[in-house]
Amino acid sequence: MVNKSVKNKSVKNKSVKNKCGGKRKIPKKYTRGLSKRDSAKQSKYIRTARKSYKKGKYVDRPKLKSYKKKESGWTAKLIKAHQKLIQDKINHIKDKKVRVLFSAHSLPVSIIKKGDPYQWQVEQTVKAVMQGIHGYEDHVLAYQSKVTPVKWLEPTTPSEIENAINEDRALVIVPIAFVSDHSETLVELDIEYQELASELGCKHYYRSESLNIDQTFIESLSEIVSESEKIESGNIRQKICPATFKQCDQELR
Repeated sequence: MVNKSVKNKSVKNKSVKNKCGGKRKIPKKYTRGLSKRDSAKQSKYIRTARKSYKKGKYVDRPKLKSYKKKESGWTAKLIKAHQKLIQDKINHIKDKKVRVLFSAHSLPVSIIKKGDPYQWQVEQTVKAVMQGIHGYEDHVLAYQSKVTPVKWLEPTTPSEIENAINEDRALVIVPIAFVSDHSETLVELDIEYQELASELGCKHYYRSESLNIDQTFIESLSEIVSESEKIESGNIRQKICPATFKQCDQELR
């Protein structure tokens, strides 16, 4: 059954001292993959924060980097946090083959074809996480939350839930492209997809908790902020995607 005790708590922006001795807040982006579609929405908030700064309320945000192929300290902690939460679920399943089903928010294929690195970034995250997991039979990456009639990334999470049940697998669902709980985890994964699984006869549906306020995850965020504070420009980003992804780590204006 789905764990009903998932904590729905948000992470507060970190306050640090400014040059005048007061405190300023660093607005942070919480979307895992740097998809142009989601980043644009969050950057709108950032631009608003910048305008507010002129009135003495906020300062410019640090420009955060994407994932490095060679793990930095904070990246390793992010992966470790996921591994711990997933392994906790797997360890509670006895006498049943386990399939780890990673579920990420889908995107229209047209966006990916234009050079958006989101799908590649999610795949790289899944690959890194699975290197530290044991006690499972297999794993798959699927996509949820399609909202328009155009072609979106596949396979879909519902279709993979059905496949797992048909193959008599216990399911551990992992919200891999979300870092905190919201409607797409608490409603879509915990209610709608669980009901689908139950209707299909599944008695072994488990959902790995989101990172939320996991201590290891919070430490990784702290390291990102601390690293950016050491650089005068606050810019710790660098292009790390293959050259085919033209939109990888571009500055949003």
